[in-house]
This record gives sequence, structure tokens and C-alpha cells, in this order.
Amino acid sequence: MSQSEPDPGSSCLIQPPQHAARLLPPAAQRPFDVATWSSANVTALQCPCRNASCPKIFQPCGSRSYNNGDWDEAIRSSQFPAKCDRFLLVKIDLPNAGLGMLSRVLASALLLAVRENRVLIEVPLNGSTELPHGAFHLGRAPGKGMTSSPPWCDRAPYTMQCFYMPWTHCSVPEEAYQHRARGVVVDAHRTWVHEPVVATSIMRLYVQPTRKLWTGVPSSAMGAAIRFLFRPRPWVQEIGDCVMRRSQLMPGGFASVHVRDSPEKRAEAKKLGKRLPGFEDYWAITHAAGRHVHLQTANGDVVHKFTSRASLHRMGLGYTVNSRPEHDSWGGKRPGEVMEQSITAAVNAYIGSRACLFFSPAISMWTNFITPMMGAGDRSAPVCCRCSTDGNSGGFIRVAYSRGCGMNANEIASLVKKSACCTLTPSRSGKCLPRRVPSMGNDTATGTR
Repeated sequence: MSQSEPDPGSSCLIQPPQHAARLLPPAAQRPFDVATWSSANVTALQCPCRNASCPKIFQPCGSRSYNNGDWDEAIRSSQFPAKCDRFLLVKIDLPNAGLGMLSRVLASALLLAVRENRVLIEVPLNGSTELPHGAFHLGRAPGKGMTSSPPWCDRAPYTMQCFYMPWTHCSVPEEAYQHRARGVVVDAHRTWVHEPVVATSIMRLYVQPTRKLWTGVPSSAMGAAIRFLFRPRPWVQEIGDCVMRRSQLMPGGFASVHVRDSPEKRAEAKKLGKRLPGFEDYWAITHAAGRHVHLQTANGDVVHKFTSRASLHRMGLGYTVNSRPEHDSWGGKRPGEVMEQSITAAVNAYIGSRACLFFSPAISMWTNFITPMMGAGDRSAPVCCRCSTDGNSGGFIRVAYSRGCGMNANEIASLVKKSACCTLTPSRSGKCLPRRVPSMGNDTATGTR
């Protein structure tokens, strides 16, 4: 059975656990096998930099890959210390942002915590918590652009731990309730560095004027930070495993394609002077892979097109069954669909992390999220596909392949060449612009390659 549509009674349904208690994070204990970690580790690993423009995050020296597993154990050890005495509390208050964007800013917050030898703990937004002494406040009410409603988990525990494993065994310190913890202002003076408990929010970190926290700031530990924060809980994995079984998607043996197409994303691309790939571009590179396919998209029309094309070519296709409105709907944009959209994202990320190949638009933050999740590291390349004759084409698709996939750069080049209308070499301008392709008989009529 190659089609992915589960019947209504299937456990593949995108919904939270039936028992609310199962949504609460498990009691976390310090792992017995975790390595000792202290400020001495940070000092030994951090690249030296002594001016005001230095990045504020953990930026270890060495030539280790951006996304590989070299720093995974260091990140894990830093968040399960023998003594819990330094904290960075964070609230997720960035509205309407997708999980891809959130993952980058949140991973930067974790690397900030590691740099300062702190434990990162997410606390619920005001008005959505049942902490022992009331809601924890950052010292100000939500301002313009911020949200006071949980954008990802609208029920207890109201945090990302609805979907992901605990980040630490440490608890929110009692002193955080007794007085206001200092809000983090990432500046050159670092006046907060000696405070045992500091607090911030994703919105604050996102708009930091120094821009030395996340945007344009590389770290060879970024991939490890993303993988650590987004370890799916067993119930999320169960849904993903169900979709994979019903779709015959074998771990490490399928291709995952992310088709990003919505009015909001098209407007964003136009503002940036970029182009989004068209359907024929995605199909050409996916069909060339010759594998079962996991489709990730919030566009219902794309699902219908891929289903029709996959059936015509007897290609196995799997995808989650969930609502797909015309406009972007995650991160609290549609209050009644918060859990469905969040679970869909978590499940797709889990399935995508188990793929051999991943195809996704280069300008999407989701691309930068899944690539490290699958451990692709530097095993990726931007591909220019210009496969449509109607001008709805162009824009780079990033092709990534996992370490255990058994592929190499030469095989990726062969795959791209097989697609007939894609190339690893863009035009001299460095842009991927649409062009007309030669007629291919009946296949051109259907857009097939």
C-alpha cells in the first residue's frame, strides 16, 4: 500500500494524547552517564574574542561541522549539571513565527546559556501557568508584537515540553518567585553576567539591536543545540511511526520534500528579491530521486497535485492528515488550531529527521531546522530548478542527505542531472530565474520529468 491516507480510526490522527497527564513532561532526573560540566569547559572550548562586537553565544573553536554530532554531548552535559545554580529563563512570546524560525532563536538562547554556564528553562506565558506561587513575570506586560497566549501548546504544561523531552532536570529556582529576575539585555557590558537567575523572552532575543545573538552568527554547535532542544516525546514519535508504516517509509530509505507555498511566503520572498520554487521544480527533483516520498506542506493544493502525480508514476507517498488552510496558520495564528498545527510540525520534523534525502526551499527557515535534525551537516547543496514553462519556476531548492544514507556528492550531482531541468550551477548572476524548457511531448503537458 503506497498511499498514506490513514482511515479515520487510525492512530496516525494528529491529536494530543487522550489522557491529559500524558502531555505533561516526565519527571526529569540527571542522567547517570552525563559528563561533568563547569565554567572551565566553556573557557576551554570558547573561541577567544575580546572586543564589544564578539558574538554572545557559545562558539567553540575548531573545524567541526555545523550540523554533525561533535558537540551533542557537550550541550547535553551543560544542561544537566551536578549543581543547579545558574539559570536563563525564557518565555516563547514570538507570535506567528514558524517552528523553523523559533528553532534558530531558541537554539541561540541555549547557546547563550551554555556560554554563561547556565541552564535554559522555558517558563509559560503570563496567564497560562499554574506554578506554585503564581505566574513568573519578566517585569513588563506583553508589548507590541508580543503575545500573551501560548502560541504552541494551549494546555498544561503550556510549553514546548508538550512535544519535546525535558531540557534539564533542574527546576525553576525559588528565588525567581521571590523577586523579579533581571531581564537579559545582550549588550557589550553584560551587566547581568553575575546574576544567578536571569530571564528573557524569544521576542527580546529576536529584536536584539546588537545582532550578535542569532542572525548571521554562526556556531559549530548550532546543530547540536537544535537537536537537543527538539527531541520528540514518545507520543509524537508514535504518530510519526504510524505515518511511516502506513506509507512504507523505511528509516534512512526515503526522500522528504518540503513544499513551502502560501500568500505570506510569496510576499516575503518578493520583499527579499527572491523566488520560491514552483510545483514542477519540486516534482522534478523528487521524481529523480526514485524513492518513496514524505511530503511536508501546509498547502492543500500541493497535496492533491503530488498525490495525483505519485499515483501516475506508482510512487509511494506519505503525509500527515491535517487541515491545510490557504494562509499560514502556525505559531498561534489560528487560536482554534494551535495544537493541531504544533503536532503536525513536530511529527513532520521527526519523520523528516529520519529521511535519507531532504528537498526544501533555500529561503525557508524550516530548511535550516530539518537539515541539522537529520544530521546532514555540510552534506547539502543549493539546486536551481527551472522546470515549468509558465514562468512559475525558479528559486533554489536545498538538497541535503543524511550521514547514514550511503550517498555522496557525486551521487547528488547525478540525481540533479537526472532531473533534466535542475542544475547545481546557477546563472552568472547567482540567481535562479525561470526559463522555458524544450517540449518533451506528452510529459510536458503534464509537467512530468
